[in-house]
This record gives sequence, structure tokens and C-alpha cells, in this order.
Amino acid sequence: MNHTPGPWRAWRGSDGDWNVSQDNYRDVATIHAYQESSGQDDKYAKANADLIAAAPDLLRGLKDLLDWTICDTDVSQTGRVVAQAQAAIAKAGRKP
Repeated sequence: MNHTPGPWRAWRGSDGDWNVSQDNYRDVATIHAYQESSGQDDKYAKANADLIAAAPDLLRGLKDLLDWTICDTDVSQTGRVVAQAQAAIAKAGRKP
């Protein structure tokens, strides 16, 4: 099964919800941001949108990591694979 090709990005719509879409605004997901007085729900909605938007990058990074560790012993690729994984993790809103 294929998914909508990446890259995806998270952005806030005029209705306050978070959207995840391709660069051409083809929607992948909508995350409803329910407002409570604490504002915590909105922080969770943005974090969820960032994580969903990073999914294609995370998947590609994991596939490359597996290919590299199982099939490729070329250590010159280590930096590229690590950088790709760090960038995907950062896009998901986390520190690598």
C-alpha cells in the first residue's frame, strides 16, 4: 500500500485547526485544536501535526538505516544516514 508522497508540512488553517499536506496543499490530515483555558490541547494538536508531517521522512530514514545496516558496509555513508535520521526526528518536533 502506498501513501501520499512526501514531503509533508504542518500548517495552521484560518479555522484554528492544524493541517498536514503536500506542498501543493493536497491534504493528508486535519488535527482539530480544541481550545481549553490551559492551551494544552493546542500544543498537543501542533505536536501531533508535526509528527504526522514527519512520517514520510521518518519512514525513508528507517528504510535507509535498515538498508545500510543490513546490506551496506560502506562506512562513508554513516554521516548521510545519521544526518537524515536527525533531520526527520527534528521535523517531528523532537531533539535528535
